[in-house]
Parts: sequence; structure tokens; C-alpha cells
Amino acid sequence: MLGAFQRVHVPAGKTLSVTLAVRPETHAVVTGPDTLGDAVYNMTAQHVVEAGAVELYVGGGQPDHYPGALAALVTVKSTSPLHLCKE
Repeated sequence: MLGAFQRVHVPAGKTLSVTLAVRPETHAVVTGPDTLGDAVYNMTAQHVVEAGAVELYVGGGQPDHYPGALAALVTVKSTSPLHLCKE
């Protein structure tokens, strides 16, 4: 899933720092008894951000297609309902 996007031009031989905010919605999951199809919109379904490792990739495509792509491993400390998560 695309978590954040910004097009930048980096001149040859130069470096550039870019900051992107990855919002909690980009890695939330649906839990509860109704999690298939349109049921994800029911009141019984919950959107949560689960604890664990989230691997982020930077580049122009899926990491399988670009060896040596920039990546970061981020740890989410606790599982929380999406509406309680802060950026």
C-alpha cells in the first residue's frame, strides 16, 4: 500500500533530505466478527493499528523489483483502535 508520496528531483551528485508523514490509516487492519466485503463498514468492525514490525520502503515500486531499495523497520509498541492513534 502506498503510505506517503512526494515527487522530488535530486540533481546528479547531490543529496537531499525528504520527510514524509506515514499516517496510521495506511497500516490499519480491520478486526471483528464482520471483516469480509462490505461488512468492513458495519458498526461491529473495528479498525486497529496492531503492535509489531512495519517495514517501509522508499522508491519507485515494490521492493522485489528494485534490489538495494531504501527501507526502514518501524516498531509499533501497542495495538490501538485507529481513532486513538496519533501521527
